[in-house]
Amino acid sequence: MRVWSGAERLIRESNDAVSQVDVGRRAELDKNTVSYSMRRLDELGLVDRGPDEWCFAWRVILTRQGERLLQAVRPVLTEVARAEVERAEVEPVEA
Repeated sequence: MRVWSGAERLIRESNDAVSQVDVGRRAELDKNTVSYSMRRLDELGLVDRGPDEWCFAWRVILTRQGERLLQAVRPVLTEVARAEVERAEVEPVEA
């Protein structure tokens, strides 16, 4: 989810396709994790990806299907994350 939503935010900011490297930096994830995640998102039809004009890096952009699905699930995922933070604040830490 971090890769997908991170890509969406970068694309919105730049109004263009973005590099997987930049997505990884934004999401604070390593290159292998981002590459695997983008490959899966591409297979699912949620992003389009391809080499940049110099064939040096992968560039990605969300598909319409990817945009719609991300917008649909974002409120639920935000609520789950909020509940996890609240639970972590309440539960004692075991030593």
